[in-house]
Amino acid sequence: MLLLLVFAASRLAHGRRLADVAFPDLNFIVLVLSVLWSHLSPPGSAARRWARFAIWVASSSITLGIPWSLVMVGPPTFEAGIWGIAALSVLGLLYVLIFH
Repeated sequence: MLLLLVFAASRLAHGRRLADVAFPDLNFIVLVLSVLWSHLSPPGSAARRWARFAIWVASSSITLGIPWSLVMVGPPTFEAGIWGIAALSVLGLLYVLIFH
Protein backbone atom coordinates (compact mmCIF):
# COMPACT_ATOMS: atom_id res chain seq x y z
CA MET A 1 0.00 0.00 0.00
CA LEU A 2 2.81 2.36 0.88
CA LEU A 3 4.54 1.48 -2.36
CA LEU A 4 1.45 2.51 -4.34
CA LEU A 5 1.45 5.88 -2.59
CA VAL A 6 5.14 6.41 -3.34
CA PHE A 7 4.66 5.59 -7.03
CA ALA A 8 1.55 7.82 -7.20
CA ALA A 9 3.45 10.73 -5.67
CA SER A 10 6.26 10.20 -8.16
CA ARG A 11 3.87 10.23 -11.12
CA LEU A 12 2.14 13.36 -9.81
CA ALA A 13 5.52 15.06 -9.45
CA HIS A 14 6.29 14.32 -13.10
CA GLY A 15 3.23 16.20 -14.34
CA ARG A 16 0.56 13.50 -14.58
CA ARG A 17 -3.04 14.46 -13.83
CA LEU A 18 -4.60 13.29 -10.56
CA ALA A 19 -7.24 11.19 -12.32
CA ASP A 20 -4.58 9.44 -14.40
CA VAL A 21 -2.66 8.61 -11.23
CA ALA A 22 -5.41 7.82 -8.74
CA PHE A 23 -7.81 5.79 -10.87
CA PRO A 24 -5.51 2.84 -11.70
CA ASP A 25 -4.26 2.60 -8.12
CA LEU A 26 -7.73 2.74 -6.59
CA ASN A 27 -8.99 0.30 -9.17
CA PHE A 28 -6.23 -2.16 -8.32
CA ILE A 29 -7.03 -1.85 -4.60
CA VAL A 30 -10.73 -2.52 -5.29
CA LEU A 31 -9.80 -5.55 -7.37
CA VAL A 32 -7.59 -7.02 -4.64
CA LEU A 33 -10.22 -6.41 -1.95
CA SER A 34 -12.91 -7.97 -4.16
CA VAL A 35 -10.80 -11.10 -4.67
CA LEU A 36 -10.25 -11.35 -0.91
CA TRP A 37 -13.98 -10.86 -0.33
CA SER A 38 -14.73 -13.63 -2.81
CA HIS A 39 -12.34 -16.06 -1.15
CA LEU A 40 -13.64 -15.33 2.34
CA SER A 41 -17.33 -15.65 1.39
CA PRO A 42 -19.04 -19.03 1.69
CA PRO A 43 -19.61 -20.85 -1.62
CA GLY A 44 -22.98 -20.12 -3.22
CA SER A 45 -23.74 -17.12 -1.01
CA ALA A 46 -25.01 -13.74 -2.13
CA ALA A 47 -21.81 -12.17 -0.81
CA ARG A 48 -19.73 -14.30 -3.17
CA ARG A 49 -21.95 -13.33 -6.13
CA TRP A 50 -21.52 -9.65 -5.28
CA ALA A 51 -17.78 -10.15 -4.91
CA ARG A 52 -17.60 -11.80 -8.32
CA PHE A 53 -19.53 -8.87 -9.78
CA ALA A 54 -17.11 -6.43 -8.13
CA ILE A 55 -14.19 -8.42 -9.58
CA TRP A 56 -15.74 -8.17 -13.04
CA VAL A 57 -16.33 -4.41 -12.74
CA ALA A 58 -12.82 -3.69 -11.44
CA SER A 59 -11.03 -5.92 -13.93
CA SER A 60 -13.16 -4.64 -16.80
CA SER A 61 -12.36 -1.05 -15.98
CA ILE A 62 -8.65 -1.93 -15.87
CA THR A 63 -9.00 -3.75 -19.20
CA LEU A 64 -10.77 -0.78 -20.79
CA GLY A 65 -8.38 1.74 -19.25
CA ILE A 66 -5.44 0.32 -21.18
CA PRO A 67 -6.93 0.93 -24.66
CA TRP A 68 -8.09 4.35 -23.50
CA SER A 69 -4.46 5.34 -23.09
CA LEU A 70 -3.24 3.46 -26.19
CA VAL A 71 -5.67 4.81 -28.79
CA MET A 72 -3.80 8.09 -28.96
CA VAL A 73 -0.75 6.32 -30.36
CA GLY A 74 -1.72 4.41 -33.48
CA PRO A 75 -3.73 4.59 -36.69
CA PRO A 76 -7.52 3.94 -36.72
CA THR A 77 -7.12 0.26 -37.60
CA PHE A 78 -4.85 -0.18 -34.59
CA GLU A 79 -7.41 1.58 -32.40
CA ALA A 80 -10.22 -0.65 -33.67
CA GLY A 81 -8.16 -3.75 -33.00
CA ILE A 82 -7.27 -2.66 -29.48
CA TRP A 83 -10.90 -1.84 -28.63
CA GLY A 84 -12.02 -5.16 -30.12
CA ILE A 85 -9.55 -7.12 -28.02
CA ALA A 86 -10.61 -5.20 -24.91
CA ALA A 87 -14.30 -5.83 -25.60
CA LEU A 88 -13.69 -9.55 -26.12
CA SER A 89 -11.69 -9.69 -22.88
CA VAL A 90 -14.47 -8.01 -20.90
CA LEU A 91 -17.16 -10.25 -22.37
CA GLY A 92 -15.02 -13.37 -21.92
CA LEU A 93 -14.41 -12.54 -18.27
CA LEU A 94 -18.14 -11.94 -17.76
CA TYR A 95 -18.85 -15.35 -19.28
CA VAL A 96 -16.30 -17.07 -17.04
CA LEU A 97 -17.59 -15.38 -13.88
CA ILE A 98 -21.24 -16.15 -14.63
CA PHE A 99 -21.05 -19.68 -15.98
CA HIS A 100 -18.11 -21.15 -14.03
